[in-house]
Amino acid sequence: MSTVFEGFQHSIRWNDGIAFCNNSNHSRRYESYQNRDPGYWRRAFRLGYFSQSLVDMRRVKDHNMKTLLSIIILVAAIAPEMIWAQGVTYVSNLGAVSNGSQPIGSNSWFAAPFRTGTNGGGYQINSIHLLMDQPSGNPGGFSLSLYDLSGNVPGNSVGMLAGLEPASPGVFTFSSLGIVLPPSGYYFIVATADRTVSEGAYMWKTESGAGTFYNSGWILGAGLYSSNDGFDWTINRVSVFQFAINATAVPEPSSLLLFFGGLLFGANLLRRQI
Repeated sequence: MSTVFEGFQHSIRWNDGIAFCNNSNHSRRYESYQNRDPGYWRRAFRLGYFSQSLVDMRRVKDHNMKTLLSIIILVAAIAPEMIWAQGVTYVSNLGAVSNGSQPIGSNSWFAAPFRTGTNGGGYQINSIHLLMDQPSGNPGGFSLSLYDLSGNVPGNSVGMLAGLEPASPGVFTFSSLGIVLPPSGYYFIVATADRTVSEGAYMWKTESGAGTFYNSGWILGAGLYSSNDGFDWTINRVSVFQFAINATAVPEPSSLLLFFGGLLFGANLLRRQI
């Protein structure tokens, strides 16, 4: 029989009770290990086991490094969701007592002013909720958008919102399509429709402005704006529209740098420990 032990400086072969050692292209014949050194093969086995242990430790270290890299990649991928705050209702007067409603149609545009809060990174608009009354006639094509300020009236659209047609009384939710607004900016919620008021109108409820809830510097502007075509606007300061805005504060760039810097620092410490 023949047994070969690898991982040593010498290549050792056992054959019929005789030990041979190959080194530098020459070999020297040993007598049987029982006669010369009974502990030789015991030490050789221990050395082989130690070498194998080093290989296993290296494999474990490589596995740990791969696991660490996977964790870093995963955290980096979900970091924006982790460090962005949850959606917050920053302004709302849905719970106020209504004092009437205004008709929404292609020839009857209405706008509700508001101001964003003071968060340095701005805000991502998640959704806007409108309190609607029973529509009249046969309306169609309800549309809700956000407009910036031009002078003292609505200017240009900065994005549309998606939601169900408010075909019955109640609160209707319209989701933002990735609209991000800067801090302390003045904007308008603008509602219109495809059909004229004489054909049918959606009815947006109003209140006196006494029951408005504010948060983090957000403000619901006084009055409501109306237009026949979406270009020429007039203001009525008697009432305000009833709505709520849910948004997420966007972290400032400095916060992102601190987060990723801390992540890399922690990963480096863990790598050294591994």
